[in-house]
Amino acid sequence: MSEKSQYTSSKAFVAGLASGSIAIGVALLLRSFIGFPFIPELASQTLFSITPGAIKSQAVENFGPLAKYSAFIASIVINFVLYGIFGIIAKTFIIDLIGKVT
Repeated sequence: MSEKSQYTSSKAFVAGLASGSIAIGVALLLRSFIGFPFIPELASQTLFSITPGAIKSQAVENFGPLAKYSAFIASIVINFVLYGIFGIIAKTFIIDLIGKVT
């Protein structure tokens, strides 16, 4: 078994999560110090702005004051999952293609 085939999709997902956590951490630092836009915050605000009023009022009724925080945390989790998927895509299309060329 070669070394190239030992790089599995789960390792690629974890690598994507690691790089995503670094990216989110850097973005949070930039947001804290220079006011740079924070993508999960923008995503949760956009979600609340495009959600119909009836659904939004139902969410506020169920979650109370935690509704916006719940949406913010959900957007961070979705960001992490997307970074993991990007890691798998990078493994599939970049690393495997480079391995076939060399």
